[in-house]
Amino acid sequence: MKQLFCQLLIFLLILFPDNSHSRANKAATWGYLVHTDNLSEAYLQSITIRFSVICITGFKLGENGRMTAPPGQFLHTIKVIAGKKGVTLYPVISFVSTGAGSRILSDEQARKRAARAIAVLAVNNGFPGIHLDFEYLRPEYAKRLGLFLGDLRKEYRGSITMAVFPSIGFPAKWSGFHDLSVLSPLVDAVVLMCYDLHGSHTGPGPVTDVTWAENNIAYALSYIKPGRLLLGMPAYGYRWCGERATALSSRKGAKQAAQRNARRDPSGTLFFKSGNSCITYLSDRHTLTLLKSIADRYGLAGTAVWRIGFEE
Repeated sequence: MKQLFCQLLIFLLILFPDNSHSRANKAATWGYLVHTDNLSEAYLQSITIRFSVICITGFKLGENGRMTAPPGQFLHTIKVIAGKKGVTLYPVISFVSTGAGSRILSDEQARKRAARAIAVLAVNNGFPGIHLDFEYLRPEYAKRLGLFLGDLRKEYRGSITMAVFPSIGFPAKWSGFHDLSVLSPLVDAVVLMCYDLHGSHTGPGPVTDVTWAENNIAYALSYIKPGRLLLGMPAYGYRWCGERATALSSRKGAKQAAQRNARRDPSGTLFFKSGNSCITYLSDRHTLTLLKSIADRYGLAGTAVWRIGFEE
């Protein structure tokens, strides 16, 4: 009888496998939403079905460590919509300027005020976590960033996530501030921003590159576990007319590419020419598919698209 029961149990497990583990480990889909005054409720309804986490920009820390935020009505509207759809919202918190950031990180009292302001913001708005986007500070501020994150941990018990520049093939004057050996013990998750390989700071070239992204993932995994790492992907590219770079969304760029004999660049981006002297490297839908396959292969927590509304 016992043997018959075991055989029946095995048969049922084969017929109805337990998918709870695979569901729990389903890759997250993050998207960055840039706050503007013309975001309608209908538009917010439409985007929430595409993402599991939406990171909202517009939260700024001034040099005194005090916070400014998007309008309360906008926050109320998107919180209601996201709540109905089961979408997580994180505020994207940045400095109003690099000067403000350096002053906050250099002053203990300003650090503590900023940490407290972030905690109050998150608690008052019911955010389960926050997302830090501190960019373009010099490498010598990396340890001070660690001190700030330590202060934030004391003030706030929710999830702390952060966007970081790639360490390989990116200007060290910017990536050095995001020292993963410092950050890894202090944050819950990291978004590796594998974009702007080429941009206004370089000459013409692809905005991202699948090999470059993979190399940076491999490097980051020496400091942080894959379940805490997300791959940041660009839904845009740049058009160069001479040495000037102008950003172009994937949505608009793909329409132009269809009319201009575009070809697939070895980087995985789309390349095409326009006019007499303009060239474009675009991260389109296919580029994002290639990048996502790398994230899946390494078992990363998910992907994060910059930015919502730029996709095809």
